[in-house]
Amino acid sequence: MLLKIASDNGVDLAAAEEAAVGLELVHLATLIHDDVIDDADLRRDRANLRSQKGDRAAILCGDFLFSASIRQIQRTQPEASAKIFTEQVEDTCRGESIQDLMLTWSDSSPSLGLLEQAARGKTGALFSYCTQAPLALDYMRFQEQMPLAKECGYLCGLGFQLADDLLDIAGTQGDLGKPAGNDLVKNTMTTPLFLMMEELDLDWSGLRLRYVDDREKLGADFKASKAKSRLEAQLDEVRSQLFSQGENLESQGVVILESLQIFWSRYVEGRMVTLTDSRI
Repeated sequence: MLLKIASDNGVDLAAAEEAAVGLELVHLATLIHDDVIDDADLRRDRANLRSQKGDRAAILCGDFLFSASIRQIQRTQPEASAKIFTEQVEDTCRGESIQDLMLTWSDSSPSLGLLEQAARGKTGALFSYCTQAPLALDYMRFQEQMPLAKECGYLCGLGFQLADDLLDIAGTQGDLGKPAGNDLVKNTMTTPLFLMMEELDLDWSGLRLRYVDDREKLGADFKASKAKSRLEAQLDEVRSQLFSQGENLESQGVVILESLQIFWSRYVEGRMVTLTDSRI
């Protein structure tokens, strides 16, 4: 996405490639750390680092990749791009912290708003670097369009995360490349699980008690619930906002709609294609 937006808008592709390298390094770091946090053994349907070498090695490797990403960006990017990168990495960590430290504490008050903050941060922040970095490479030309580009990235991340959460509750390991139902087992609250809580009038511990040992029933109940329709309506709203922002950017001289369309088709709708009764 970063490289296509850069190419479509005629900015320095060599610099964009260097930005993409930094982004991929930090993305890999977050995946490695996520697997430790989630106590997960599979990533993309293969044994991950922590399952082969242990948590200690995974944490250290993730830390090294984080530091390597910062060095890469500092070494290759102009000030505007480097500043955006550090802000987005900070927001990534903030979103992960909201999800793993705040949503399931016994004294917390989870809400759809807090879940959206978590998704926008943990997933949307790095997508937001994809949409901002190409414009930051020609900052004087695109300075005024940066806020809209930033929001486009966050909306991409929110859509991606909602689709991922839907697959976790209603999909299969083949869909995900990791065990389905993992969020409930690992005590990770997500939007579809929260909607199921509301529909069944349960708290988080009650939902886990009902379904943690019967994840197939959770998926079947979700597909037959109003929660599924509410989640699909939320995805429709995110899509509408995203393409409205993209059209606004196009009217201001930023070529981005095709990139957003490819992204949504492949990574939101495409991730749910096996859920034939859940297409949007």
